[in-house]
Amino acid sequence: MTKFKSCPMLTGKQEYKALMQGQGDAVMPVLRECLREHCAAYVANGHKCNHYHTIVIIESEDSE
Repeated sequence: MTKFKSCPMLTGKQEYKALMQGQGDAVMPVLRECLREHCAAYVANGHKCNHYHTIVIIESEDSE
């Protein structure tokens, strides 16, 4: 199965309101997947990101 790394430049946030009085609101970071061919830093030959100098695709073998 092929997975793609998350891009630190595509982070966002998701806010959760408190359910009861006295609890604080929560803000969670959201990491989005690499855009691959749609990104200017992506090099298709080698599946590398020129901005972060990392390989974008994670190859993992299924145990099936």
